[in-house]
Amino acid sequence: MSGIDLCQIIRNDLALIDLSVVVFTAGHQVERVAHLRLAGFNDFLFKPVQNAALGSVMPTY
Repeated sequence: MSGIDLCQIIRNDLALIDLSVVVFTAGHQVERVAHLRLAGFNDFLFKPVQNAALGSVMPTY
């Protein structure tokens, strides 16, 4: 199962709309990011990931 398939299950089948879903990808292309956003991902980490980027996508409680 791809990450996109999993995210769509989380959003559509499980109806977990408020759950933050972050994708870890090597694809920096605008079209790829748009496709991932439409699939339901909230945020993105691009490989190689920087520590500062990781901290920017983690929710604070």
